[in-house]
Amino acid sequence: PDAKCPSGFGLPLVRTVLSCSCAAVAASTLAAALRCAQTYHSCLHPPHWLQRAGTGVNVGATADVRRRAVLNIWLLSPLPAVLLYIPPLLDALPSNVASTAQMQALALAFAAVAQLVAVPTLLQANADKSFHRWYELKHGGEEEYKDLLKRMGADKDAKKKGEAKAAIMDAILESLDRLFGKVAVQATAPALIFVGAGALMSADAELGALYRTFGGFVGSFACAWWFLVNAGAIWLRNTGLIL
Repeated sequence: PDAKCPSGFGLPLVRTVLSCSCAAVAASTLAAALRCAQTYHSCLHPPHWLQRAGTGVNVGATADVRRRAVLNIWLLSPLPAVLLYIPPLLDALPSNVASTAQMQALALAFAAVAQLVAVPTLLQANADKSFHRWYELKHGGEEEYKDLLKRMGADKDAKKKGEAKAAIMDAILESLDRLFGKVAVQATAPALIFVGAGALMSADAELGALYRTFGGFVGSFACAWWFLVNAGAIWLRNTGLIL
């Protein structure tokens, strides 16, 4: 609200830059949000055989309180930054523009820290997929690979079937290994965006008001987008509409 467009920065240009920036944030984090939502769901809703087997693997329903708390804070942490950008709520706060910007920056910092703290948990849950695949394939879960086993000529011969299963498992593990770095980047990306937006809100240079407006708008949009896509994808998985 305190932003005044400096010379050469017309309001249409500012609006265009804000729109393009938000579109870039949405496009660059959509795949990451969907993957993280899938990992969140699989971590808190393990396969039925894992709950029954008592393997000691610390995932899903067997997870400790800390893991569930980390994941739930990870999901909800962007909300304070969104709420602090809603005009009616801001009007109710007894604060000036500078202190409001500081609160918004702190909310973005909190969201970023929560995202970073959850990265190891998300990565471990993603790595657990290899164990899930191995168990399901080893204990009769070859229906998913029925056509592939048939093409490999291993649908009837027990020895060939065992060799084919081992080859499929090796391919799955290799794929997960190659994607591990990508998953790490995707899990870290929103935190970097939140930190960048918070840093802009802390600017006190000549164009500080413009920086604060840009950082606040893009940061709150990024937080709202990240929460809504994750929450929506998790809800769709919980209801069985998507697998």
